[in-house]
Amino acid sequence: VFALAGLMFLSTGALAADQPVYYIVAHAGTGESFWAVMYKGAMEAGRVLGAKVHFVAPDQPGDLAKQVAILRAAIAANPAGIATTVPNAKAFIDPIRKAVAKGIPLIVYDTREDPRDPILLPYDAYIGADDFKSGERVGQRALRTLKKGDRAVIINHGPGHSGFEMRSGGIKKHLKPAGIEFEELDISGGATKGLSVLASYLKRVKAVEAIFALGSNGTAIAAKFLEEKGLAGKVLLASFDIDSVAVKAIEEGKMAFTLDQMPFYQSYMVVTQLHQAHMNQFTPIDMDYGGGFVSKENVAQVNELVKQGIR
Repeated sequence: VFALAGLMFLSTGALAADQPVYYIVAHAGTGESFWAVMYKGAMEAGRVLGAKVHFVAPDQPGDLAKQVAILRAAIAANPAGIATTVPNAKAFIDPIRKAVAKGIPLIVYDTREDPRDPILLPYDAYIGADDFKSGERVGQRALRTLKKGDRAVIINHGPGHSGFEMRSGGIKKHLKPAGIEFEELDISGGATKGLSVLASYLKRVKAVEAIFALGSNGTAIAAKFLEEKGLAGKVLLASFDIDSVAVKAIEEGKMAFTLDQMPFYQSYMVVTQLHQAHMNQFTPIDMDYGGGFVSKENVAQVNELVKQGIR
């Protein structure tokens, strides 16, 4: 770990004179389970390829100004390649164009602009889930259980985040024509606030048949809420991403399913493609990591990988 321009960088081992350097910029750090797995995949790729990998994120998840500052610092370091998430397209136009103008291979991963705009943001490739299509898949699967007239709520722990907005949009696309009543709640600001927002919602509507979380933070809040209200297993809970909280909830029958986008594999391939672009002049290509569902049918196998930090 070392400091650059007041920013903290997590890195692989000592740098050899001819060792390529890659910067992986994220909008959230390893304090979140999803990003801890993402970090592990990037570091493993660096180890296997003999490359130096700096995994960098703001101290406060979602601090857009700090993330952009981190990206600018990475570009100034003239590395062999850079990858970044793009939770807000407008904020990243200038730094991404500067990186491309300097000839630095640049991949966007995990979160991109919506819709994709190669003129506005001329990066080389996107590696990650198509969040809108992922939302559609979650909405479609939920309709195996829900029926016309049922009520659902989508809880968003990161409003304004392009990936979460796309996931939500995909869910809504299938709920509306099926006659499912729904609304979206802002539960940002931490678990205490999120629980309060959900409690106020339930008091207002009296009953709800489904809760859709948009990621691990939302999963934890929804699972705790349903447990406290005696509704665990009675209300369909669906989400995205996988961690120990989601695994436990699925194992205990308190959560129906989650859609995993395989962060270890995703970040491993980000570093691999940057390395191939640098070493062999290969052009990075898009890769869709929409992943697969984790439910009671396969949770036992997935749990072993969660324990290893691979899922």
